[in-house]
Amino acid sequence: MSSESQEQKGNSEVEVSSIPADGSTNEDSTLVTVPLSFKLASILLVSAIGFGSSWSGGITGAMKTTLKKVFPCLSQPPLINQN
Repeated sequence: MSSESQEQKGNSEVEVSSIPADGSTNEDSTLVTVPLSFKLASILLVSAIGFGSSWSGGITGAMKTTLKKVFPCLSQPPLINQN
């Protein structure tokens, strides 16, 4: 079996390539290794987004509790006028 072969599907051609069993690839491969600084920056960014989401949820809950204490009428369901 060759490393690259042509396969017919309908009217379109699909190029199929395989990687040898030992996992080695050609030196002129199109895969590029991502620098460590980019990996660390992405981890930091995802962590900051998660923290910000949690923090804003806590702040919103605290403000809601404060408003319910200051304005007790907000914690009661609205009265329906049945005239």
